[in-house]
Amino acid sequence: MPEQGVGCGAFSAQTGSLKEKSRSSWNQTLSSRLKRREDSWGPGYFVSGVRPRVLVIEDEPIILMLLEEYLLDAGCDLVASAATLEKALVLAATEDVDFAILDVSLGAQSSFPVAEALLQRDIPFLFASGFGSQALPAQYRGHRILAKPFDFAELVEGIDATLGNRFSLRKGA
Repeated sequence: MPEQGVGCGAFSAQTGSLKEKSRSSWNQTLSSRLKRREDSWGPGYFVSGVRPRVLVIEDEPIILMLLEEYLLDAGCDLVASAATLEKALVLAATEDVDFAILDVSLGAQSSFPVAEALLQRDIPFLFASGFGSQALPAQYRGHRILAKPFDFAELVEGIDATLGNRFSLRKGA
């Protein structure tokens, strides 16, 4: 069986797992997170005093854990997360959030229906993908995309660009 692209790596339908090089890339990102805590961003970089509320749609548990930590360090409140399209659609329609991060690929499905639900509610979002902007249909190419694997600074820049002027940001601490 051919390999299918999933998240930041290639998924093998025969072995049911990600290629090792993909895991290695994420392991390097995870191991560097302790060093990142000492960088100039620091925890809670929103100076407005309001913690942005975020919805995360991600089907890879290790990436979700990394995102949760990054978001908390950035001063965001993780309201909810989903790993399936069905749950993501319910959350996108009901949760009170300021923005969302959407993994483009949710197994064999995409998160584009979630993006549509968020657009209907005027909730900004950014995509996360290992495939870059070519993974996006034309109507979403104007949205920010985080290239997997991403680091803390790239996530913060993505949040900044996605939220525009909804929150005041303090860069460098």
